[in-house]
Amino acid sequence: MKTFEKVVLTALLILLIAALAATLFTRGWADSPRRLHVDAVQAAGKLPLEMDAIGCHLLTISGHKMHAPQGTGALFVRRGTRLEPLFAGGAHERQRRAGTENVAGIVGLGKLLES
Repeated sequence: MKTFEKVVLTALLILLIAALAATLFTRGWADSPRRLHVDAVQAAGKLPLEMDAIGCHLLTISGHKMHAPQGTGALFVRRGTRLEPLFAGGAHERQRRAGTENVAGIVGLGKLLES
């Protein structure tokens, strides 16, 4: 599949996800404990990603797909979405994770996203 075809297909999938999210929210899903996560790794850097337009609670991107440092990524969390930590032992990222942060990678991804 050619790059242009991948971008078009990804754009169509994001529109489909947005339509699905809109349908779910109109049926009272916003008050449900279920959450919608979108893996936007392939779309990041190629298409505009707006959580409000997509309608998801969580959205994930990976830095290496946009030529950022290997091992970097981001999890966007809609305000008010509750998350439970997977590992105990640290207070990083608002009590969400334990461990040392990759500061150089975070700065590299941040600079890429600014441009």
